[in-house]
Amino acid sequence: MKTKLWSSCEVAKPSKKQDIIVYRDDEYCSNWPMSGGMWRFDDDEILVGFTRLKVDYKKVGSTNHLHLDTWGQLCLVRSKDDGETWENEVEVVVNKRDVAIEFFQEGKQNMNQNPVDFTSPDTILLCNYVGEHLWAKTYGEVRFWSMIMASPDRGKSWPLGPIIKKPRHLFSAWGLPNYVIRPNGNVLIFNDCVPCENEKDGQMYIYCDILENNGLCWNYFGILPLERRDARLIIHGSPVMIGETSILLAVRAQTPPNIVYVMLYRSDDYGRNWYTIGRVTDIGGTPHLLRLRDGRILLTYERRFPPCGIRARISEDAEGIIWGPEIVLRDDGGSDIGYSRSVQRKDGSILTVYYFVNAAERKNNQEPTRYIAGTIWKP
Repeated sequence: MKTKLWSSCEVAKPSKKQDIIVYRDDEYCSNWPMSGGMWRFDDDEILVGFTRLKVDYKKVGSTNHLHLDTWGQLCLVRSKDDGETWENEVEVVVNKRDVAIEFFQEGKQNMNQNPVDFTSPDTILLCNYVGEHLWAKTYGEVRFWSMIMASPDRGKSWPLGPIIKKPRHLFSAWGLPNYVIRPNGNVLIFNDCVPCENEKDGQMYIYCDILENNGLCWNYFGILPLERRDARLIIHGSPVMIGETSILLAVRAQTPPNIVYVMLYRSDDYGRNWYTIGRVTDIGGTPHLLRLRDGRILLTYERRFPPCGIRARISEDAEGIIWGPEIVLRDDGGSDIGYSRSVQRKDGSILTVYYFVNAAERKNNQEPTRYIAGTIWKP
């Protein structure tokens, strides 16, 4: 048994795959299932969250990410048959612009603060963020605050949230639905942050919040002391439990000039202390980890350098030390794609969902439609 990280240099294709459309409306720019969330339930219902905004694709800059971050709608779309078909109508959970106006301009905090049992299989925790300055032109001008919402019934009602909060000493905080539930029911949430306005070289970090007392206590847990190596950004941490007390964490590491790769870290004490496992990809991040039923771990991520597409790796062990070939799920995308999440279906196949643009749709310099796509596949 190897004790140091090892990952194959081989490239492979799935033994079987089918590309699907989860949600597409050509009047909207639809992005980021990673920051929207994805949940599968035992009766084959699957729920995918994402952000969308109505845009004019004929206008240059219509898909600007800052606009989506501050003005977009946080939405859910459902499948009742394990991802085979998807409901046509999306459920708009919250208009981020409206929430921001109420909180920052009118001084209103939502008082929906009722307890939610996070150990229930029907509970979902939706973590996102809102922008303090709606009219900002660059990310450097806007401060983001984390926002949480929780539903005990698969998103049909929201007795907790939307609640907006930012640790006082952080300049910006981006809440993400990347979390683990401890045996005592407390939730550890892995978020992104900029610690201070004048942070050297624009570095970003991963920090944790902890939800206690069924969500009624929301406290800052701390910035994770992760080895950075040459990375300017360490963001988008995706955790998975690999034992009763151990957490494996995949992060997006980004170096000048914007080379992105995935780093792995581990904690053996519920997330209090961390050590480095190592780099698992050559090019490609934003990661998502999923523990498969046989104990192995699935990693999915995007590649935004040609050939652009969606990639995956599967560990050959239950602790994320030995990793098999890079599996190419898609290689027909544009550069603005990814932010994947995956679930394992009843038949053992995997559904990986991501936002996507088809490279072949770019015509006359007009931006192609960004939509929520998926791949049903087997290794």
